[in-house]
Amino acid sequence: MSKTAEFNPKDQNIFKQFKDNHIEYELTNIFEILLPFWECTKSIVAETETDIDRFSKIILQTIEADITSQKEICAFLGIKEASFVTVQFHFLIKNEMIIESIKDNETHYQITHNGKAFLQKKKKLKSLETIPFRFKYNDLLQSFFNPDIAIDRQGNKKENIKKATEYKLLETRLLDYKIIKIKHNNKPNKINTLELATFFNQQHPTLSFFDEETNKIETHRRSISFLAIEYSDITGSKRYDIRRHKKTVHKFDKNDLEENLSKCVTDYFAKFPL
Repeated sequence: MSKTAEFNPKDQNIFKQFKDNHIEYELTNIFEILLPFWECTKSIVAETETDIDRFSKIILQTIEADITSQKEICAFLGIKEASFVTVQFHFLIKNEMIIESIKDNETHYQITHNGKAFLQKKKKLKSLETIPFRFKYNDLLQSFFNPDIAIDRQGNKKENIKKATEYKLLETRLLDYKIIKIKHNNKPNKINTLELATFFNQQHPTLSFFDEETNKIETHRRSISFLAIEYSDITGSKRYDIRRHKKTVHKFDKNDLEENLSKCVTDYFAKFPL
């Protein structure tokens, strides 16, 4: 057992609580570690759905009531056949809600199945908009990261209901250089489009991913502080448990184990020993 674990008063409770967690391993060290994450922004073209405007709805209802000529519709609604009315009719034609025809030198309209569906709110208008999508990325796991959800539960729809206290993402460049850290090695320059679309739709349930505006992505290095507990066996082989501590989350409860990060850190230090 190391002096850090044995003699540092602040680690005594941690040592007592976790010293027997792994058979054939001895708890040999306890230290703070900074693990790499990314904060990213990417322009996404998204599809959104909206109800038709009130005036369009009134025109559709009028046509459905068998008032079909443009002249009759305007007279019925008490409006002049001005340019804005013509634009409104073109809007309804473009969205396949009505069909235009000429009878006796007059313009007539017929409501379509689409038009009836819009009136019944079975369909909505679709439009595209470009939005800046801000998201977090887990460098070690090379996956999207929602700081409100426990890392081991990311991507599990059922488990996502169980919220974790929000993780603290810190600006890496401002942190104490003396703290042990794992470098940022997996900058998310190229992200699988399907994975991006899936994560985007999860984060924005009222929108639907359509495309990436460009291949560019803005990235900033971030880190999260964890507690690393080192265990050694008689051969000198080491394994690491990564647990939360007060610096990890905004509302600390207990030293929960981060299983996926523990595996990654153990693999990392097997290749690059401390």
